[in-house]
Amino acid sequence: KLRTLGTADPNILPDTIHYLIAEGQTDYAIDSNSRELVVEICTEFLEDKLQTPEAGRIYLKALEYDRTDQRLHRMLANIYNQSGDVKRAVSELTILHQLDKDQSDVYIEEAAKIYLEKNRISTAIAEGNPLIIKKIAQLYLARSEVNPEAVAIYEKVLEFQPKAVGINRMLSTVYLTRGELDKYMSKLRLLYEIDGSNHDYLSDLAKCIIDNDMIDETLKE
Repeated sequence: KLRTLGTADPNILPDTIHYLIAEGQTDYAIDSNSRELVVEICTEFLEDKLQTPEAGRIYLKALEYDRTDQRLHRMLANIYNQSGDVKRAVSELTILHQLDKDQSDVYIEEAAKIYLEKNRISTAIAEGNPLIIKKIAQLYLARSEVNPEAVAIYEKVLEFQPKAVGINRMLSTVYLTRGELDKYMSKLRLLYEIDGSNHDYLSDLAKCIIDNDMIDETLKE
């Protein structure tokens, strides 16, 4: 019956839609593979801004007919985020970043915040999206974070942006605090090359050498 509704008798379609919605049986529209039914139910759900699992299934089905509908990707991103499905939420936001050029950075920042809020930094690193990783690093830098997750993000950023001054400066401080002098001095040498006009990194390097009795070793080098 559902496969023919809306085609044999268009007057039946509104009643069918309202019945399926009222009874919470919209999955029947999906199973019928009736584009008209799915699209009309989807329109009703979008108007009410529904973010239920039932609505999510309708949105997914509607995307089969129009992959570029930003409203559907937006609602699905919200649904997945609320349910804790970080991977799928970020996937929808990444699609929105590609579709909505006027607000592309907004979606990247939202994805970065999801990783932060859900404590999924290791997942972000493993997935390796440079834009999201850089945005997470910016959020950490704004708070001067030096926890292990932040340091891991900083180091990941340097894999594809090795001359990022702010991150290199933050890591130099981290390495000094940890007592990792080789890494600290390596950062100072790099910073002297890329940012020497803004700070006297050589003086910092010399002080480190003197304070840690590394003069003989430095002369040999």
